[in-house]
Formats: sequence, C-alpha cells, structure tokens
Amino acid sequence: MPPADKNHKNDVEITQVVPNSKFVFRAHDENGYFVNTFTLEPAGAGTKVTFQHDFPKMVGMGRILLPLLLPIVGKKDAMLRLGMLKAKAEGK
Repeated sequence: MPPADKNHKNDVEITQVVPNSKFVFRAHDENGYFVNTFTLEPAGAGTKVTFQHDFPKMVGMGRILLPLLLPIVGKKDAMLRLGMLKAKAEGK
C-alpha cells in the first residue's frame, strides 16, 4: 500500500539489472525492507510487464490493515506504475 504521505522517503538500493528484461530494487523505510521485482517480456507487438512486491513482516495495525487495504489501494497504484513502465519499454 503506498504511503499516504506524498513526501514519503525511503532508502533504495538497486540489486539487479538485466537490460530490457528485469530489474530489482530494495527499499527501506520505518516499516522495514521491501523488495520490488519488475520483469519485461516480449508479448506480440507489445511488452508484458510483471511486478512482485515482497513486504517485511508487518507489526501492529499494519499487520491487520495491509491485507485488507492493499488490494483496494495498492493495486490501483501498482497498475499505474506498471503502465508507465510498459510505455517507456515500448518507447511511447
């Protein structure tokens, strides 16, 4: 779930880059480390983009709310970001 704070800050380390097919980065904030993996595959005349987001073990209210809110709030944000990545990969 994206943070409600639009100025949310975290430290990011790129951990893997495979040109034109995959990149992985690890982000850290007050909740822990998050690993983000993006893969790009040719799909006909376009590109199939997939995303995997691995979360740290949540505690407190985050542990209860994350599974409930992520499909509602996080999916919309992820689809927007994947669309932007797809457009860049296809030179649009």
